[in-house]
Parts: sequence; C-alpha cells; structure tokens
Amino acid sequence: ALYLPDPARALMLLLVLCYPVLWAQAAGMSADVLITALVLYGFRCITEDRRAMLGVTLALLPLLSLRGWIWVFGLGLVTLYHHRASGRALLRYAPVFLLACLPVGLYFWLQFRAAGWFLMPPHGNWSEHRSLTDGRLLAGKSFEFALRCIEFGVMIPAILVATRLRHHLKVLKVRTAAVGMIAAFIAIGVFTLPFRGPILIRYLLPLHILILLLASNVLTGSLSARWRNICLAATILMMLGSHFYAYPQMRRSVFEYSWGDGSLAHLGYFSYRAEAAAFLDEQGIPKDSVYTSFPEYKSFALTDLTDDTIGYRNMDTQSIATLPYVIYANNMNMVTHDMLQTLERTHTPLFERKGYPLHYTVYRRRTAAEMQN
Repeated sequence: ALYLPDPARALMLLLVLCYPVLWAQAAGMSADVLITALVLYGFRCITEDRRAMLGVTLALLPLLSLRGWIWVFGLGLVTLYHHRASGRALLRYAPVFLLACLPVGLYFWLQFRAAGWFLMPPHGNWSEHRSLTDGRLLAGKSFEFALRCIEFGVMIPAILVATRLRHHLKVLKVRTAAVGMIAAFIAIGVFTLPFRGPILIRYLLPLHILILLLASNVLTGSLSARWRNICLAATILMMLGSHFYAYPQMRRSVFEYSWGDGSLAHLGYFSYRAEAAAFLDEQGIPKDSVYTSFPEYKSFALTDLTDDTIGYRNMDTQSIATLPYVIYANNMNMVTHDMLQTLERTHTPLFERKGYPLHYTVYRRRTAAEMQN
C-alpha cells in the first residue's frame, strides 16, 4: 500500500476492512491472518532488497502452517521476476531461501525420526486429502479454485484487475503486487490442484488482499466516477451481505462446505452449541452416545482457546442410520446431502434452534414402532 497514490490507499483500506474472509479468520484467531501479513511484508522486503528480514519471513511461514510452503514458493517467483532472474541476484538470494528452510527442514526430519511419517500421519483426519487426484477430479478442482478466487465480494475487483493486466500491464504502478498476484495463482495451483483436498477460502487470503490492493488502484485510476461508484457499491454490498448467508446443502461437494471460513454468518453456532449441551445434561444423555461431524466432535478447548471441553463422538457416515443421537448444524463440512436425507428419515428432532442463516438440531433415532408409523 505504500506504493499506491493517496486516493487508492484510502479505497484499499475500505475494501480490506469490508472483506469478510479477513473478519472471519480474525474472529477464529486463524494462522492465515499472520501468514497474510508475512506474505505482504515479504513483498516489501523483496522490493527494498532487505534480505535479512526476508529470510526471517520465509523461515516463519512454513512453521505456521504447511500452507506456508505455498507462499515461500510464491515469494521465490516474485524474487526471480523482480531481479530478472540474473545470476548475481540468484547468488545473493539463494542462501536466504536455503537458510530459511533449515529450521522447518530440521523439524520435519526430527518428526520423521520420532514418528515415522513425513508432513502428514498416514491415518490422520486429513490424510486422504494429501493423496493425488485423477484426471476426472482435476476439472472439478479447477472450477473450485476459480470459484474460491471470486467468492465473498472479490468477483468485481478480480474482473477489474484481470482486465487491466490483460490490456494495460505496463502502466500498472504497483508492479510487484501484480506479479505477486500472478505468482500466488501459480503457487496455489501447484500446491493444491494435484491433491484431493478442498481449496478453502482462507487459503487464498493473501491472494485476495493483493487483488483488492490492485483493484483500488484501478478504481481510482482509469474508471469514471460513475463506474467507480457502481463497482465499489456492488462490491461492498456483496462483501457485507456474505455475513447474512450460508451455503445451502447441495449434492455437489464443491458447494457442500458451510463452515465459517469466509464470513461471520455462523457466530450463532457457538451459543446454540452451549444450549444443546445444557439440554443433553438435563435429559441425562451421555456424551458418548452422541455422534456428530466436524467441528462439533472436537473439544473447543483445542480449537478456540475457551474452557469448553465438551467433545462428542465422530460420526461414522456408513452407519448413520443406527446412531442413537446425532447433532447436525448447517455449518458441518462432512455431512453430505445424502447423509442428511438418511438422518431425517431415520431420526426425529429432539432439540432445535434456528436463527437465519444457521440451524442446529439434536436428533434421536426413531424406535421400530415409530419407523413403522
């Protein structure tokens, strides 16, 4: 933002403050907020040739999350472009990237020595997401990637930036950010498209901030006042409106996730969870007879730094019809449309809370007599 003219700075601040994904990740104390800050600072270090601080930035990124490797790769591409991949620049920056990888490399080596696995346990919750995809799924993943790139109010800014990059790349004043955006597209694609795991909106937070930065420059530069106001008003309405909307449960897996990665629409979930826990205690229903899906089955003490130690049992999707009690809310990633239909056919609501856009239900399995009726 230091390289933007004053009007564009103010506009960028407005867009960033309205951006719902940033609010959602800040509310969840997500590492992606810090990753985004480090990525943006890394761009500044590259343009100002601050190699020592760039090395610190690169060293911290992989330690925060495996997603940090995406941005180490992306910053490497920006470095190559900014210094025109000259031999002298490569000699100066290669040690920075190599030394930055030493701490996390040592950590992974020690982890492998102690646990016998590298990066991801073979039977962990998300291990299947690390397996390679096939040609049939690659098209769907590519569509999912494109969808995530324009979600939650980024569509109009993305169109503006793409148009400018296509026709007027040479006149962009924020060249490093433009190259950074392209590098981010390449890095995220390389690290996510070949694998089965979903591409969640928080993965793209640094990319979206770069798009908003570039869009603010386009809005204050080449557009007329009328079109600038129309684009700005529509973008802000889309951003703010996302806080009042939750994805519907649909058959296609691309649309099934509804957890609050991108907005504050699901904040009511936490109060519903507490009410349901109190209801189960009043009814004398033991926790080990209650089954549910992510994020409910994990103790909140492990996820949001509260004293909430309630934890239910992880739902076996193959035997959902036989489970005695099931908790379902429409922000649960792993409950598919077909599973929900089975649940509504074999169980009856015992406790319900609804407040748009969220609903939260505790189901009890129907008796044989109830099933016959």
